[in-house]
Amino acid sequence: MPKVIYDSISAAESALTKVGLKYSLNSSKGTGVIYSQTPAGGSSAKCGSNVDIASAPNPVSVPNVVGKSVSAAESALQAAGLKYTLNSSKGDGPINSQTPAAGKSATSGSNVDIDASATGTTTTNACTSAGGGCMTPATATADQKTGDTVKHLGGSDDTSCASYPTDLCYQVTSTGTGNACASAGGQCIAPATATADQKSGDTVKHLGGSDDTSCASYPTDLCYTVAKTIATNACTAAGGTCEKPATATTDQKGGATVKHLGGSDDTSCASYPTDLCYTDTSASSVDSSSHAISSSSTGSGSVFSEALQQTASAITNVWNTITNPIVHVLTSF
Repeated sequence: MPKVIYDSISAAESALTKVGLKYSLNSSKGTGVIYSQTPAGGSSAKCGSNVDIASAPNPVSVPNVVGKSVSAAESALQAAGLKYTLNSSKGDGPINSQTPAAGKSATSGSNVDIDASATGTTTTNACTSAGGGCMTPATATADQKTGDTVKHLGGSDDTSCASYPTDLCYQVTSTGTGNACASAGGQCIAPATATADQKSGDTVKHLGGSDDTSCASYPTDLCYTVAKTIATNACTAAGGTCEKPATATTDQKGGATVKHLGGSDDTSCASYPTDLCYTDTSASSVDSSSHAISSSSTGSGSVFSEALQQTASAITNVWNTITNPIVHVLTSF
């Protein structure tokens, strides 16, 4: 299941139909980006099943108002189509913090919380002067996994953070529409799920690298693309069947022409390596039912032949009993 949250409607439609899924769109709240989906991205779903998605109004980028006067911050936020809540208990001087941070996406008309410093004081440290924000490395990593382009500024920008070394200085230069895996057309799923999908006939490719590490549950989940979904696995697509080697041997002994396909055809079998992939390209002169009759007939013939041999042996013994005394008398003269 691809993750389509933060995708445009067209991008979500493309991602879902690409893997053989249908979707229902609730656009009552807007016609911009997708803000929810059920089932969630990364979960398993049958080909042709439905995904419920809902869109929100087109997002806007939150402007940086830290260091600005209250009036300048108000103008910048209103120009971006955003509302704000001002905590002025500390004064009406420059803005010292904002939530969401600068560069983040927000729904048009949503609220930004801003705090003002005491009049006459400055709150712009080296990090904010460089266009960054002080946050924990875990927060920065989470932002990066959602598709943000995050840069660690380091040095004096780090040490200027009030909560250093708990917080470090990072710059968010852009906001993506998803993580690296989703942007590459992949989905974050467990390797076991990917293997099961492949065995069901899907064409699965492991993207790896930064696409893997962008998965929120990495390394439990990795990044895979599912290029297609078909109703058969590689073995059946090649005209074979998945069965135990003993069964294939029995068929061959019964007169069938059996060929072991092997390789990826074997590994596509759901019960591999218990089952392997074989083709049965020709049968004996009789089908399995008549073959059973033939075997039965052959068995009866064998019993008859044995009985005949026993009768002949008994006749020979009687003959020898009669003739041996006569032969003995004749040879005595």
